Amino acid sequence: MVSTSKVDTIDADYMYRPLGWSPTARTVVGITSLAVVVAAATVALRCPSSSRWVRPGVFVPLASASAFVGLTYHIVTAPVIGANIGGGLMVMIGAPFVGAMVIVAVAQARTTR
Repeated sequence: MVSTSKVDTIDADYMYRPLGWSPTARTVVGITSLAVVVAAATVALRCPSSSRWVRPGVFVPLASASAFVGLTYHIVTAPVIGANIGGGLMVMIGAPFVGAMVIVAVAQARTTR
């Protein structure tokens, strides 16, 4: 059998091993999460006064934090040489960013229109 992936030919390490989900399960989770983000963005843009949690000032920071968490998961579970360096950098950058975005979202939600 011929290997077409460089990961098979090198001694890759992981910062964290990825979850042992099947490709179908990963696809379903990805499509579902994308649909939820699109639906939330639609609600936030079409009826901004319906709820304080779907206002763009709240939704955008939470969506940004969620996207960064997803990107960080992808990076810390990648099979590469030197995984601890890239993963550690993402965690060091991501923790303050995600914390700040959550604080911004809560502060925006607490303000009244």
